[in-house]
Amino acid sequence: MSYNYKFINKNDFLEATRGGFDFYNFVMRKQGVNLRIKESNNSLKNPFYNDTKGSLSINFQNDEYLFNDFGDTRFRGDVLNFAGFYYNLNTDTELQKILINCCKDLGISNLLVVNNSFGIKAVIERDKFLEFEKEYWVNFGISIEILNKYDAVSVDYLLLSKKNYKLFSNKKNPIFAFKELECSKIYQPLSKKYKHQWFPKKKIDTPFGYKQLENQGDLLIIAAGEKDVLSLASQGYSAISLNSETQTNIDKDLLNDLSSRFRTIAVLYDIDETGKKAAKQLSEKYAFSIIELPNELLELGFGKDVSDYFKAVVSGANQELFSVEKFRELVEKSISIKQKLNAVPDLEYSNLPDFFQDLLSKFNSKQERDLILLSSLAVLSACIPNYYAIFDNFIIYPNLYLFVVGNPASGKGVIGFSRILVEALDNEIFEANKRMQELQQKDNDIKNISCPRKIILPANSSSTGFFELLHKNNGNGLIIETEADTLSYIFKKDYGDYSDGFRKAFHHEPISFYRRTQKEYICIQKPKLSVVLSGTPAQVFTLIQNNEDGLFSRFIFFLIIQKAEFKNVFASSENNIEDFFMKRVY
Repeated sequence: MSYNYKFINKNDFLEATRGGFDFYNFVMRKQGVNLRIKESNNSLKNPFYNDTKGSLSINFQNDEYLFNDFGDTRFRGDVLNFAGFYYNLNTDTELQKILINCCKDLGISNLLVVNNSFGIKAVIERDKFLEFEKEYWVNFGISIEILNKYDAVSVDYLLLSKKNYKLFSNKKNPIFAFKELECSKIYQPLSKKYKHQWFPKKKIDTPFGYKQLENQGDLLIIAAGEKDVLSLASQGYSAISLNSETQTNIDKDLLNDLSSRFRTIAVLYDIDETGKKAAKQLSEKYAFSIIELPNELLELGFGKDVSDYFKAVVSGANQELFSVEKFRELVEKSISIKQKLNAVPDLEYSNLPDFFQDLLSKFNSKQERDLILLSSLAVLSACIPNYYAIFDNFIIYPNLYLFVVGNPASGKGVIGFSRILVEALDNEIFEANKRMQELQQKDNDIKNISCPRKIILPANSSSTGFFELLHKNNGNGLIIETEADTLSYIFKKDYGDYSDGFRKAFHHEPISFYRRTQKEYICIQKPKLSVVLSGTPAQVFTLIQNNEDGLFSRFIFFLIIQKAEFKNVFASSENNIEDFFMKRVY
């Protein structure tokens, strides 16, 4: 028997297969190989050709498993590319076939739902909404203008395949459709069995409400469903809903796009057990805020989602608990918008020391001035190791960790000018140390000439090498990298994972290590490390997996929210900023 299965979402499949591990293991076990979960699986023989060298690797990266054949570069990608080779199917044109075959072979029955069991042959629309349909939406505070904006239409009837039966929309069972480019999502809000259906079948994977979002904003709310999005939009909020409330994986490109456009992303799901659990999972994974509706909504029988909240508002049933003002207060309290804004507040630059006023005067935009000020403070914090304060009975040094986050070509590279401020001192220390090493060589004092002294430390170092450099410089140092991937890449290597020392240095906690070749135990008693990084939103999550990672609380984050505009970099300018910085230092 041939079945027409419902659309299978890639993220749902990855979640069901532990990032794709189960399918890789399903194939490789036929070769007599059992893969190791969340570990490096290298030197494997590629099952898709006569591989005699074992050039295939399957490794865990960013919540999924990727494969790469170093002997034949055609064989690389994610688990669905791997499955495409296995089933001899094209991932561009036959992705759903691949997903269905994978689910069948792995026995993932919960994703194999037969499509359109209701048997819809055609959807007959109306030109306008009838009065009882308008009344339904108005109960939730949703206007006709909002319905039109989100491509919602009235359905006259559904033509069913069984005996060409016509199911008409009526007051007891209103029928609507949310139109997409090549398909529609049929919505019967009062039907228990057929509330949501796709016709003819689902052909999109973007969130509902995504195409209606503005280019920039302070807050984006991820809601549980379409009606919730419409209710929030009617109140002026930017909102989307994912494919399902239980979806916990968000496409990386989509996440980068949303993060670059909105300063704060919050989850507002149902206040039942399922909704709370899903909201918590998204919050923990992506550091989203959570907006939780008052429990009284459920306890008093009004409902469990945000559209039910606004239905209570429209009815005026309990204005002390449910009102537009109360909801706005709830949002403000839940996400603390004012504390979440990443841009530095307007500064009275005339109050700054003359040194900084001179530097900032060469930059035209507020964003550039903010970035130069913050990055300069972080860079210079590495140059004053003898200054400290007493905080909660602890000695705290001025070292800062700064992470500038923005899309490519967003202007974050301006922080590179701040490096010039410390290069002169760095070169002077290096040259003085070099002369000392030359004297030691003449005196045959080999013991102390193995490691140079520098303030600027390379992120691309082995763990022992990095700690040696830090120790040689009396525990002082600065990491400044315009590509955060440099640091996250080295942290993933066994020889380069000095992330524990990285975290300890922020609190000036002792870092100890042992040099096996010289049989020497070394302890850096008071490390004083400053860090300046820049990268894209995706690079943040590569380095810092979630808000429980200790690095998250140690960094100052500056998020660049900027509409893409052309900048003529060849335009004539009297400002040679690099020379200007050098003159202020040398």
